[in-house]
Amino acid sequence: ATPKAQTFVITLIRRDGSVEAFTMLTLPPGGHTSMMMTDPRLFPNLTTFAGTGTISAARQFGFVALRLEGGALGTVAVDEGSVLPPAQIDVAPSQETEPNDSRSQAQPLTLPALVNGAISANTGQDFFSFTGKQGDVITAMAETEGMNSDLDTILTLQDSSGATVSSNDQNFLFYQNDSFLELVLPADGTYYLRVTSWTEEGGASFVYRLHVCNHSAAPPTQEPVVESISPSQGSPGSSFALTINGSNLAGASGVSFSPSSGITVSNIQSSATQVTASISIASGATTGTRQVSVTTPAGTSNSVAFTIAVGGQAPAISSISPTQGSQGSSFTLTMTGSDLAGASEVSFSPSSGITVSNIQSSASQVTASVSISSSATTGSRQVSVTTPGGTSNALAFTVTQSQSQTPPPTISWISPTEGSRGTSFTLTINGSDLTGASAVSFSPSSGITVSNVQTTSSTRVTASVTISSSAATGTRQVSVTTPGGTSNTVAFTVSASSGQAPTISSISPTLGTPGSSFNMTIYGTNLTGATAVNFTPSTGITVSNVQSTSATKVTASVSISSGATTGAPHGIGDDFGRYVEHQDVHRNRGRVLRRHLDGNHGSG
Repeated sequence: ATPKAQTFVITLIRRDGSVEAFTMLTLPPGGHTSMMMTDPRLFPNLTTFAGTGTISAARQFGFVALRLEGGALGTVAVDEGSVLPPAQIDVAPSQETEPNDSRSQAQPLTLPALVNGAISANTGQDFFSFTGKQGDVITAMAETEGMNSDLDTILTLQDSSGATVSSNDQNFLFYQNDSFLELVLPADGTYYLRVTSWTEEGGASFVYRLHVCNHSAAPPTQEPVVESISPSQGSPGSSFALTINGSNLAGASGVSFSPSSGITVSNIQSSATQVTASISIASGATTGTRQVSVTTPAGTSNSVAFTIAVGGQAPAISSISPTQGSQGSSFTLTMTGSDLAGASEVSFSPSSGITVSNIQSSASQVTASVSISSSATTGSRQVSVTTPGGTSNALAFTVTQSQSQTPPPTISWISPTEGSRGTSFTLTINGSDLTGASAVSFSPSSGITVSNVQTTSSTRVTASVTISSSAATGTRQVSVTTPGGTSNTVAFTVSASSGQAPTISSISPTLGTPGSSFNMTIYGTNLTGATAVNFTPSTGITVSNVQSTSATKVTASVSISSGATTGAPHGIGDDFGRYVEHQDVHRNRGRVLRRHLDGNHGSG
């Protein structure tokens, strides 16, 4: 009932499921805070990470996040509990050994550990022990899902005195029986993991798999490694951007040349795999080879050779991409060729209205950020590159008139995603920047007719689609055209006519009152291309807007007149029957035990 201080574990998980990094944050009782993920207290070197962030602690906590960036507002709220991060354990599973039914009999574990076990019918619990240090991050999971297990687990961590440090049941997720803990150990000592059966039952079918990891609170830092640098040479009097590639380069504080005389280094930027720095070579710098290394909090890297030379081979460019750009646009220009290392300038001739920045180079490629002003003169320009070896040949680049400022449309999904030959239906397209849609196209288009294209909002377009009875089956690509251009494509499948009559399995709602209007949803099979929804008798009932959203679902708008006759068979009535829903409120699991119609109150 009384809040206590606790330490949170914040973990970054890459899209492939591996862990990028984790850190810890302690809050006092009742404390709260907010910060960006790049905050120095969290991940100050976070740059291009894409994935998932998880927050865990020993006890329940509240979490609300607000993100405002680029004009888009998103919110997420979690009432309690943690999100399950991956616990990747590269060890062979061992077997639980009995007896381990008390702390005195606890089976010792060496972490990381993976144990296959079963709860005994006699005790309903198993104990495991391990040693840890204050600040260690412990992840434990009692897994039963997918194992055909009858076990509903509760996972508890106790200290050497038997006091509960943390406990979890179902990870606060209904309808699954895994339990999960992630916490920071409060002190050095022996700890006990207790796997319990919530039903206090056991037996051969009450199986589980226990995962336990100890993530060091301060993982050892790894020394930086330099694999390559670009450019690998420069001439006296030149300035350029040096790019260093390798591993463990985050937090780089220095880029060193040995000997260092005549070379100035500034503006060092780093990520885990790359360091960039601005380099200036004095006009009187001695020519010859220098050694380049990087210094991070973990130490100084190996060194790679860099050469200061006068002149050198003149650069040559063989291609550029793109070869044109419109007024008011910005893009990255890529130039390929030979002897391009150390490029210090990318030139347009004439240069008016064009700005070049952020030049990066290797021996065979130069990239640069290019901006064309909205008032730049249209027509052909000549592009060349300058390196310590001289200025290259020139290739043509064309400035074109400005295009529409309307962003191109994007499709995220369509409904339905398939239709059979000989059917007609309404296609709904969802996405972004769909305002002003003028066409919905199928590719190939043969056998498909599209009409009545309507933009209902910037995120939705509808169209009437008819598939001829002779249309070829298979996959077509659907796109939308707006003033901003043509969107990406999404797959739509034309299937053969099913030849099977539609079947209804359920409808919702199942009753209505005179004078009401509502949307009815019908579920079943072979419902693609539905053209009508019929009531028998039909007097007093009007049906409109029939939509076949898929082969298993139809929606329709239904209106019942105030004078419609009540009762069966169309299920309209005052005496429909008493509907009883009995829920198990014990443990607040929300499991519906039974639903029935009271037979004493009519047939409905």
